[in-house]
Amino acid sequence: MRTRSLLLIAGVMMLGFACATAPPPPPPPSVDVSGTWEGTWEAFERSAGGGGIRGVFRQDGATLYGNFEIQTQGPNPISRTYVSGVVRANQVQLLAPNEGLLVVDGNEMSGTIQGIMAARVTLRRQP
Repeated sequence: MRTRSLLLIAGVMMLGFACATAPPPPPPPSVDVSGTWEGTWEAFERSAGGGGIRGVFRQDGATLYGNFEIQTQGPNPISRTYVSGVVRANQVQLLAPNEGLLVVDGNEMSGTIQGIMAARVTLRRQP
């Protein structure tokens, strides 16, 4: 009987800890970034360069997906890559294939993206 009581108490305590440590749900998106965005990127290491960047995004609730077209000065002046991420409040968190965090302010979003190198990015919504 004592063993059952101890197991019951331990189970209730574990359940209580699990409920107490659950993270709060993320804030819902307060922005919709669907559409075309154009701007510039600049590597933190200035010698690594910079150039133009164009993003075409589709947002479904908090899920973001689309692609980037990145312009550089080099033998391959344009590269393309898909992107996916999550929109929380006014922030776009890029998850794949590179990580990044962009903050949306009206028709502009800016922040950093970590690809082969870390870069500052500024984009403006296109009509």
